[in-house]
Amino acid sequence: MKKDTPTVSRKPAATVEQDKPAPSMRSALVLIFIILALITAIYILSTLSPGKTNLPSNQFQEEKNWTLSPLIAQYGVTSVPVIVINCRYMRIGSDALNYGDEWERQKIGQALCAATNSSTFCSKFGRGSLTALNFPVCKKGNRNVIYAFHSPSCPISSEQRNVLDAFKDEFPQEVTVQYVCTPRGEQDMGSCAYGFSIGRYDQ
Repeated sequence: MKKDTPTVSRKPAATVEQDKPAPSMRSALVLIFIILALITAIYILSTLSPGKTNLPSNQFQEEKNWTLSPLIAQYGVTSVPVIVINCRYMRIGSDALNYGDEWERQKIGQALCAATNSSTFCSKFGRGSLTALNFPVCKKGNRNVIYAFHSPSCPISSEQRNVLDAFKDEFPQEVTVQYVCTPRGEQDMGSCAYGFSIGRYDQ
């Protein structure tokens, strides 16, 4: 009588191979890991670049300090407020405190009409009077440039600035304003430096 031989079940060879990750699957996982590591490194480096960090900017570049603008001497400014339009036309003083912002807006519009002969200003405000200077006309692209000489301790300067800020917002394609900190004495020097550092003044 023939004995029954016990049968041992074995997995087919193909099944055994499938239990192990295929080489191509391992390569793909390694490649994904490398890509993720590179993206993380790029992100960390970009957050450490100047302008995107919470560290002071002088950690990366020399800090700009305020100095008295040469425009003050160039235009002979001895009192404030003064505006110079397109480097050639000057208006001294402001009526903003005495007559209000709307009156000052009207006067600035008339000054721009006299300086530019532009219908944008002349049809809306009429023509005012200005002092002509012996300098070439300058503009910034197609926009008229207003240099506003202001002192941080002068309340009339502060009131005129409110009007000028509203004016450049009203006519963004026609007007740009550059604020020049003009100290009335030693007491204004520190205020000018601070105002410049926080972007209140361009010069």
